Amino acid sequence: MNDVLAKASGVNMGWFNKYVGVVFYDSTLSQIIMSKDAGTFIKNMAAELQANTKPSTSSKRPIFSALEKVFRPAYITTRSQAFLITGGLPNDLPKFEATLDALSRKHIYVNTIIMGDTNLPGQAPYTDPSFEKLSELTYISGGGVYQMPSYDMLDTFLVTDVGTLFDNYYISSKLVKNCSSATEYIQVNSHSTLLTFDLFAKQAAVTIHDPLGAPHLAVKSAHTKTNALYLIQNKGNDNKTLVPGLWTVTVNNNVENPGACLINVEVRLRRLLSGPHDRQWTPLRRHFPGS
Repeated sequence: MNDVLAKASGVNMGWFNKYVGVVFYDSTLSQIIMSKDAGTFIKNMAAELQANTKPSTSSKRPIFSALEKVFRPAYITTRSQAFLITGGLPNDLPKFEATLDALSRKHIYVNTIIMGDTNLPGQAPYTDPSFEKLSELTYISGGGVYQMPSYDMLDTFLVTDVGTLFDNYYISSKLVKNCSSATEYIQVNSHSTLLTFDLFAKQAAVTIHDPLGAPHLAVKSAHTKTNALYLIQNKGNDNKTLVPGLWTVTVNNNVENPGACLINVEVRLRRLLSGPHDRQWTPLRRHFPGS
């Protein structure tokens, strides 16, 4: 976790104006750690970890309890971003509803990052109820699920994917509990210049077709054994809009692949401005004033 915090120190902390965290162990939680300064926050999180170096004896953690604790109105503001970084799965499923209630009051986006992409913690299957509930909460919040093989790859995803949260918005989000022949349809308007497919699925095969039925070879900007970011744009012309209409993305067509998959699709739009900036391309932005 100290390596994760070291990577976090290199991310553009100007995105946020307050930082709130909690460390969860096998059965206990730390006190709330909070600061308006990113460096101080990271230092205090690292100090908490260094003061509690007892090896873990379980692959399950009080994750929902930790989230519910940090989501209290006294600590965070509306539309905050939450980054859950864990090497375990929840052991407190009865807290799921309370955590969901706390999340909904502040409209918090949860991004779940599990370290290790070969298997789930404790060799749990992807149909494990604790993982399904964690995926469900992440999906409901509008966030993504990521399994990272290394801290370097985590850094890549933080910069490549999480950074796009501030320039784009989801036009489609779909959680499938059994990811065999999962299909999603995306309505693209005439001002769209870039589609980003953020996919969580175990070594998935993906096909994408535009409204004319033409297949599109998506560019993988980052990938692990469970996650991939696919970018769709017109070749050699970032300013050219995509074919408007109903796009189709199919995951694991006729392939048996039990377990959940999460498909998030973001879009970048062209805006036509009047005056001296006429025909300038600008993104629509989502704003996250909180932690």
